[in-house]
Amino acid sequence: MHRDDDQRRQRRGAKLAEVALFLSIAMAIVVGGLSTYREANVAAEVSAQARVLTALVAEARALPWHSARDAGGGRIDATLAAAGAVPAAIVAPAPLRYGSRLLTQWQGELALTVVNLGQGERLHLRLHDIPVPACTRLTPVAGSGLGVFADGIDEVRIAGPDGAARGGRPPLSISATATLCSEAAGGADGTATVTFVLGLR
Repeated sequence: MHRDDDQRRQRRGAKLAEVALFLSIAMAIVVGGLSTYREANVAAEVSAQARVLTALVAEARALPWHSARDAGGGRIDATLAAAGAVPAAIVAPAPLRYGSRLLTQWQGELALTVVNLGQGERLHLRLHDIPVPACTRLTPVAGSGLGVFADGIDEVRIAGPDGAARGGRPPLSISATATLCSEAAGGADGTATVTFVLGLR
């Protein structure tokens, strides 16, 4: 009789161990799936933003003027929006916090400015409130100046809420930008402001 009770307890214990093992495997699959989904979502958002930035850089480089003075104080985002040179989906109905009417994939502000610092004109593309995972994927630049969305990138500045800019001249690897974006944003869950400085030709 004791032997039957012992065998039943052993079988129940074995079944409980099987259930626990099944639940832990199921949880690992669910967590892995969520992680994969998040990564795929970030990749899709960065890809969409890169396409918009490629178009904006091409439009800015094709403008008939090449002078910050002719661009009306340097800002050209309103000019591009008024000319219909940007997708309607990224145009806000009214000027945003920093004066632009263009939005990023993450609903932050996107501003384009032409600056002449005596070394030729440069296009400053500033994206506000970029999540760290997107910042990390959007900001790597090869030594040649080739980035995710354009060539001729001379500098990348990454700033957080404190306003202190990090970054610098290419090359900037993905591991370097991961660190810069996270530091600027104050952690992996924060956001950063990214400025790309590009040649206009």
